Amino acid sequence: MRFDREAPGQGMEIYTKLENGKALLEFVFYPEKGGENLRDVWAELYLYDGRGCCVLRIKHPLASEELARGLLLHPHLWNSVEDPYLYRAEAYLVTERKGGEETCDRVCRILPLCTLQRLPGRGWLLNGQPFSLKAVGYEIPSEEPYPGEAGGSLRELQREARLGEEGGPGTGANRILRDIRNMCAMGANSVYVLGGRVDPYFYELCCRQGLVVMCAGGRLPGGDSLPGQTLALYGELQNGQGLPNDAYYYYKAMWHKDPFVYLCRDSLVRQNNGLYQITAYSNLKKVALCVEGTLFEFQSGAPEFVFSDVQIQRFPAVLTAEADLCSMSVTVYQPRRS
Repeated sequence: MRFDREAPGQGMEIYTKLENGKALLEFVFYPEKGGENLRDVWAELYLYDGRGCCVLRIKHPLASEELARGLLLHPHLWNSVEDPYLYRAEAYLVTERKGGEETCDRVCRILPLCTLQRLPGRGWLLNGQPFSLKAVGYEIPSEEPYPGEAGGSLRELQREARLGEEGGPGTGANRILRDIRNMCAMGANSVYVLGGRVDPYFYELCCRQGLVVMCAGGRLPGGDSLPGQTLALYGELQNGQGLPNDAYYYYKAMWHKDPFVYLCRDSLVRQNNGLYQITAYSNLKKVALCVEGTLFEFQSGAPEFVFSDVQIQRFPAVLTAEADLCSMSVTVYQPRRS
């Protein structure tokens, strides 16, 4: 007797309802269909809080027509990147044998307790509080196998995330893990999955990092478009690994709180008047551009700073953007034509 990995939730679904400082929980278990007599089989469920303490235990006979139900008082809510608090549910299939009880199978799921809703005139609310949606459109690489299929690389992803490890360069599991970390580093709080299905392990990785996971045909619930456009955040190299591109830093300048400045090397163009233009991104209010260590100009405003009529005497040239104690230098060998 095993949990049905082809059933919803890969064998266990959890339904939650938050009201009046309580969390009402319902659990549905899906055993594989077979010759077992369900009267001799039950599910044992344990719910652990973020410290690993058991806060709920249920012993539920599978032959029962009732749902397994539980209650948490004063639950600790998941609050995106501010507090990505998770409960963990473990369920065991247990059967009665002549020699005593036998545990047949186990499934484990994370449980982020929260409410996310969109109200007309108020926008998005997370746990009843205003929530500014900072969403990145992301397509899970289609070549990646899912748990139960050949390779199971997303299952390895979960292990890597918990241990803080990464395997060899260019592997699909590392690519997804790197992408999730980069989304967090740019200040995103939501990931919008474009097409395909959301694997439970990808969902778990996002929840652990505080990212809301959404999906449905290219648009957010309520018909809102993704901010700007679907973001292609990475430029591909020959060894298959990507580097964050300029669009990545533009959104980081809008979303992230930690001070930084980024100078877009590939934005350097020669103007019709023979002078040059280059763009910087920063979440700071004032940015300075230096050419070969000499101050060219200060600009105010954010997140985009466009420096025009820059004089460059020869190439290669070293350009530096500076904001407060942050700086970034690039060496340019030739500009693009405007």
